[in-house]
Amino acid sequence: MYIIIVGAGSIGAKLIAIATAIKKHNIVVIEKDPEIARKLASEYDITVINGNATEKDTVVEAGVDRADALVVTTSDDSENLMVASIAKELEVPKIYAIVNDPDRASLFEGIHTTNDPSEIVAQRLYNDICRPSLEGYTSIHEDSAAYRITVNKGSQLIGKPLSECMDAGIVPEKSKIVAIQRGEERWIPREQDSEIRVGDMVTVFTLNGKDFRNGAMKRMEGKEATS
Repeated sequence: MYIIIVGAGSIGAKLIAIATAIKKHNIVVIEKDPEIARKLASEYDITVINGNATEKDTVVEAGVDRADALVVTTSDDSENLMVASIAKELEVPKIYAIVNDPDRASLFEGIHTTNDPSEIVAQRLYNDICRPSLEGYTSIHEDSAAYRITVNKGSQLIGKPLSECMDAGIVPEKSKIVAIQRGEERWIPREQDSEIRVGDMVTVFTLNGKDFRNGAMKRMEGKEATS
């Protein structure tokens, strides 16, 4: 994916680290501070532009016409709104913005926003960009985490009792489906008699988030059928 990240503060820096460590992407960072920009360029194999993203020419220079997503993570809501508006005007498919003051969230119409703590939000932003069927992520302690996943066609969960999914390793050791949502109905499943259907949203708790993300998540998500 081609991802433009604006700002390399606490959230932006963590997002850069996650995006470059987990999977190879084309990452372009726009950072106003020349010292921070130089440091990023020396630490990562990415494109770093030392410039002001509120200027349209800077966003264009970053390759916005090729971008799959733009994330603006500065501590200035006015700046975040301006950059997100430019990205929206230039028709970037996915636009994400940090909102530092919740009272201003309504100004960011049509833009994905969040104001979560930096460590959690960086991972959530990455998941949202790269896994659109992953509805939510919460860090609990170290590598423990809870995920909400929408089940698509092709998921290995479909049509099997949860006990069989556990035995077959579809739901791995140290992980457990703790809730199922189907439409407006939501319940805590019993392993023996609960079966998963296409479109269900499952909440998974795992003690091994890294291994879960690298393997089991794909088996459980599945992919939409293509015609």
